[in-house]
Amino acid sequence: WDLVKRQADLQVFGGFSGCGRGSEVGLWTESVNPLWCFLMNFGRVGNYTYRIKFSEDYRRADIGISGNPLILCCSCLCIPCMPGWFSVPTCIMAFEMVQADDSTDGSSWKRNSSACGSDFKLSYNLQEVFTPEGQPAKYHDKLAMAPQQVMITY
Repeated sequence: WDLVKRQADLQVFGGFSGCGRGSEVGLWTESVNPLWCFLMNFGRVGNYTYRIKFSEDYRRADIGISGNPLILCCSCLCIPCMPGWFSVPTCIMAFEMVQADDSTDGSSWKRNSSACGSDFKLSYNLQEVFTPEGQPAKYHDKLAMAPQQVMITY
């Protein structure tokens, strides 16, 4: 987290962080199925990364997408220790998150996506289920609707 820039980099599925920093654990979960087994490991090797940059009032954030696209053309020669160096242009794909109208504490966000310059559309809701201290949060009861089995990359 960079307080001055109001931004954080998140390696979605984990991966190599660069020389001297080692690797990081993935922070994203998906349901258990063959397609996501492939995509999560592909994203990890390609260092699929989000750069989340908040507005001054912290009510919205742009989510930049980066990775190592060389994995697409030379996966047999892929160098997994190469950090995500290519940023996807926002005219191709753009993500944002906007704090929900009824949220004043950052516990509920609308995650929106845009492809090929189209208008942003709601992709899903982000809701806090645990506090940073590990206590149940405002939306803890929503966990009952979550899949019972999910994958996370290590």
